[in-house]
Amino acid sequence: MDVARNRPVSARFLPAIILALAVLPCSCATNPVTGKSQFMFVSEQEEVAQGQQLYPSATQMSEGATPHKEIQDLVTAVGNKMARSSERPNLPWEFNVVDANEPNAYALPGGKISFTRGLLARLDSEDEVAAVLGHEIGHVTARHSAAAQSRETLMGAALGVGGAVLGATGTTGAGAITAAGQLGASLLTTRYSRDQERQADELGMRYMTAAGYNPRGFVQVMEVLLAASQKEPSKWEALFASHPMTSERVATAKERLASTYAKYQDRPMTTAAFARAVAPIKAEVPAFALADEGKKLVAAKQLAPASEKFERAVKMAPDSPILNALWADTLFDLGNYPRAEEASSRAPGLYIGRAVNGASNWRLRRYPQAIASLDEADKLVPGTLLVSYVRGRAYEDSGDRRAAAGEYAKVAQGTKGQGEAGGYAVQKLREWGYAQ
Repeated sequence: MDVARNRPVSARFLPAIILALAVLPCSCATNPVTGKSQFMFVSEQEEVAQGQQLYPSATQMSEGATPHKEIQDLVTAVGNKMARSSERPNLPWEFNVVDANEPNAYALPGGKISFTRGLLARLDSEDEVAAVLGHEIGHVTARHSAAAQSRETLMGAALGVGGAVLGATGTTGAGAITAAGQLGASLLTTRYSRDQERQADELGMRYMTAAGYNPRGFVQVMEVLLAASQKEPSKWEALFASHPMTSERVATAKERLASTYAKYQDRPMTTAAFARAVAPIKAEVPAFALADEGKKLVAAKQLAPASEKFERAVKMAPDSPILNALWADTLFDLGNYPRAEEASSRAPGLYIGRAVNGASNWRLRRYPQAIASLDEADKLVPGTLLVSYVRGRAYEDSGDRRAAAGEYAKVAQGTKGQGEAGGYAVQKLREWGYAQ
């Protein structure tokens, strides 16, 4: 982010999530699945609190909830049906579909589960959706995610992302959202052991069968994932980093299907309702493939061709919030603030969209509009350093030095005064008499 020379300030960023979670000593708790005592970092109450606090920001980090209501409703209905048949039916379960194009699914503590469009687009039945959700529900009911996470680990990693994006020279220009996004996504996805994966497989097949689905859907998903991991490992890296895939897991699922669940194999697969609900996601596959190409070009700092890719993607899916936000972000980096403001206005519910809109309006000297958009971004993902920095610039340029100093104090502290943004903040605080 080159503020000293007044070159265009990049809007490429990833939010640093501020986690206000209590530090708890290890204590014994009864595992709801096994009935055995185990050491836990958090109680169920804190586990629920973690999930409730992380989920909105996790959704934003996963490129926002998809706007397609029918598939959102279907995934929620399937998830709730299986959660009711689990050992923890009274958790405040939530399910959503996010617009990340990487094939993945993840569970946060306390029953908060997300399913990416990139994985949904590769499935063919509601039963396969149930298999994926059942597996994630299994991680929650067995408290795998709660057992693996502590406040210090999450807080340190999240703040590290914030520091990387605003504090380090060279990571705030074009492509920072790509690099930081990969790091940030890893914070949201617990890396499970093979034993935990085996247990989640067993639970997932049990839950989906109890909810009335055909357990063949579980085997079909496992076969799809294993084949994909062998054919295109890079596309499935995030999923297999957190959910290790082995041929042994597939063989075990087949054995269970042939024995424990043999009598349920004749259930009809639920395909028609799923095909209708997922149709908009599958229709947008070419547009999101173009956007993936655009992201690679951004990472290589080839902004003009990246912008062309994003523009073509938007023309194919004009109502997509994330595609408009990605295009707006690149337009901003190219210095085309009017078009960046226009494109970002079509992503009103996205942190990225609101932040780019605020930055664009700041560059266009529309300070009230800039601050309003940045305030909205701050509500979507509270406490990010980039929003504080740009909002500080908008306040400063509008003549409100006191408000600007408050924002710069956050940036100076969060970056430890490093990088050009941190250095600029410290310089202004000293110049105005707020710091030595």
